[in-house]
Amino acid sequence: MSTFVRRSIIVKSAVILIFSIAASIHVSVNVARVVDAQTGSGSLNAPSNVSATDNVYASKIGVEWSTVRGAAVYRIFRNTVNDLSTATEIGSTPANSFFDSDAVAGQTFFYWVRSENGALIGGTSASTQGIRAIGSPQGPVPPQEPPPMPPANQVTAAKIELGKALFWDEQLSSTRTVSCGTCHITSRGGSDPRTLAANLASRNPGPDGVFNNADDILASPGVPITRPDGTFQWSSIYGIDEQVTARKANSTINAAYSPTLFWDGRATPTFRDPLTNIIVINAGGALESQSIEPPTSGVEMGHTGRDWVNVAERISGSKPLVLSPQVPADLNEWIGGRSYPDLFLEAFGSPGVTPVR
Repeated sequence: MSTFVRRSIIVKSAVILIFSIAASIHVSVNVARVVDAQTGSGSLNAPSNVSATDNVYASKIGVEWSTVRGAAVYRIFRNTVNDLSTATEIGSTPANSFFDSDAVAGQTFFYWVRSENGALIGGTSASTQGIRAIGSPQGPVPPQEPPPMPPANQVTAAKIELGKALFWDEQLSSTRTVSCGTCHITSRGGSDPRTLAANLASRNPGPDGVFNNADDILASPGVPITRPDGTFQWSSIYGIDEQVTARKANSTINAAYSPTLFWDGRATPTFRDPLTNIIVINAGGALESQSIEPPTSGVEMGHTGRDWVNVAERISGSKPLVLSPQVPADLNEWIGGRSYPDLFLEAFGSPGVTPVR
């Protein structure tokens, strides 16, 4: 699988694994005011880290770039020579990737990307070049198309960045020690490498509650039994150590293609608001359905009795990724010292933190 396709799938997982947006939520805001609030200067930087695929797809060329803070749309230009002044506009997108299906196979094309927000025109990127493959691309299996997006949760570049921050932020857990990325480690296949036979911290005693016999389960550690006030409660099995879930964390790789999620399939395509039980997404919402369970689980991430009101309050009052020892430069630049309500404002048009987002 190509780097471009793999990153597209991971991005989808990162965005939707945490929060989804309801189709009914559309907030009108003054564009100039929002840009000023998000950029602090009323200007937009040029997109950076622009890249295009070389002989990956036989039907198109994929182009991607880093998200620009405050940008609402990106305009893509193409030329057969490395000359922006004679380049042709070929499309626009609110996301940070674009597929050029009109490129002629076997010919090198040059691409530029410009950031925009309403009447505010940002900078244009440096050029990159790509080639559409002739015939079938190299490799035993052709690359998959990007995963489908539910109509009620279309991807934008800002939601991608917000999803990354939430996916790796330990502050989502009651103990501030566990993020979604703690158990779903991208560099280890999107699953949990801690579930090794020699690692006693990943051992669940199984149905009989007794360690070191045939029904023991090697699974993903979570949090100690935690009271709402943050103190730990003694467990007859784990003491005050981390509890261990009943299953190893699923891989996030290709998760966006699955019609159901969790090992038992309980995350269904129909996504409901956990506070109102109202259907938000009728079909294709398995990732959204999956995303709402771990933060409230008393074993995985939450304290006893935790609900989504508690989770939203925690997120609203937390500085994004403040506990993370290392944040990728492009994500750190997009966050830019802002709060989570500020990030939700850019992603959704209003600062409210809600489970359907």
